[in-house]
Amino acid sequence: MAASRMPDSFFDLAAHHLPPERTANPSGERPPIGNRSIVKALRFVLTTGCRWEDVPAELGCSGRSAHRFLQLWEEMGCWDRLHADLLRLLRQADKLDPDLVIVDAVMVRAFGGGALTGPSPVDRRKKGTKHTLLVDRHGAPLAIRTAGANASDHRQIIPLVLDFPKIGGKPGRPKELPDELYADRGYDSDDTRRLLAWLGIEPHIARRKTPHGSGLGKIRWVVERTIAWLKGLQGELHTEFTDWVKQRRGATLADNPELFTGEVWTGARALELGLVDGLGSLREIVAKKYPQAEIAVAEPRKPLLARLGIAGGSSVFAGAGDKVLAAIDAVEQRAHWSRFGL
Repeated sequence: MAASRMPDSFFDLAAHHLPPERTANPSGERPPIGNRSIVKALRFVLTTGCRWEDVPAELGCSGRSAHRFLQLWEEMGCWDRLHADLLRLLRQADKLDPDLVIVDAVMVRAFGGGALTGPSPVDRRKKGTKHTLLVDRHGAPLAIRTAGANASDHRQIIPLVLDFPKIGGKPGRPKELPDELYADRGYDSDDTRRLLAWLGIEPHIARRKTPHGSGLGKIRWVVERTIAWLKGLQGELHTEFTDWVKQRRGATLADNPELFTGEVWTGARALELGLVDGLGSLREIVAKKYPQAEIAVAEPRKPLLARLGIAGGSSVFAGAGDKVLAAIDAVEQRAHWSRFGL
């Protein structure tokens, strides 16, 4: 699995940018989830493309919990700091040249749809996503921007350049913008050239309807290699994921080439393909397998003042009282999740 492939050295580097781990409460609460387990679960999802619900329990962190931490750490800026630190180490080792950058994009299918998707102009208008990548002279990824597959290339290049990270690793002020930028004909725009020049960046963008052989490909090939490497890595880990599913499900899986293409199946179709063992409701399955079991419905607790019979809309407690109710509710919610180490 992907968990076994995560190098310890990577987590040791990432750990410095993550919030400190919570210690177990001596009162006997559920122990908090360790950062290492969270990172393993995140890496598994992001590299295999599986659903958050499909994260295996062996990783020590559920997919839902990993998703919450992913969002929390993104808001805290953990990933940006980790990326900047990796770039700093590369530049310090003379393996990064941020003075010259290359831009290119790749489109992928988006089977589940989403906000950053659009009809693909090269795939019969099926939903897809365009990832525009900014790399250095050696192909190291510096920034990436995601948009719908129908987004115009030349409208992505300026926001992508403005996402250029501040890169240290050498004496002096960190590099804030590149000196030169290379791109193919898809980014041909005089307005883009003028904006890049205004930012102090020399543009090298091929023009449409001109003969090939400009020589830009001698520099641009590194971004295509990086895109191919990223897609190849995802394909390798996706194969590892499918092998793991086949091992777990055994002979129950149907021999169907579309089984792991990312399509969404109905319950009946999933049963035919061997992805599930049966269909039924929660109460039906529990009553059948565990006749003596009783299902307890967990509902959110009402705020303290509401439990005392003081409604938020009361004229006595209107205005400031509503804020008090909201504050108490937030504290109780936080205390509830802390019981589970979240």
